[in-house]
Amino acid sequence: MQPSRRSVLGSLGSSALVGIAGCTSGTATSGTPTDGYRRVDESDGAGVVARLHGPDGAQLLFDERDLREVGPVEELNGSHSIRTRLTDEGASSVVETVRRAGVDGDPHAFEISVEFDGEDLNRFGITAGLAEAIAEGDWDGEFLLLFDGRDRAAEVRRALVGTPTE
Repeated sequence: MQPSRRSVLGSLGSSALVGIAGCTSGTATSGTPTDGYRRVDESDGAGVVARLHGPDGAQLLFDERDLREVGPVEELNGSHSIRTRLTDEGASSVVETVRRAGVDGDPHAFEISVEFDGEDLNRFGITAGLAEAIAEGDWDGEFLLLFDGRDRAAEVRRALVGTPTE
């Protein structure tokens, strides 16, 4: 019996999702960043929600309806990763929310939470570089999910898109 998406995503440690708010630069060792991308259909949604937390409370950044692409599991600098990309509308909404909240003025006062079915999976800070890129409109809507092991990355990818990793 395969584990449910909830149990897979709920079992993630902090190392699994900490890359989501970091810089996504770098070249994957297994092809170009878009090789193997699969367009996400609305029915593929895994109940994922990201929120911005700051001095004025929490605000929605995006949810599974804003997720456009989920890439293959790739090796990146000794770890494993999955590149994801938001829809244009989802990315624009994130940019507007971050700008309105003033994240670029004091990124250390903010954090992002990633939730699945209403449970926090992870919370992490926002780097000054990411806050600046988003505020200046230089962010392309890509999030990089990092994992210690390929098996864990493959489990999460299956939970997100419901298909094999390759």
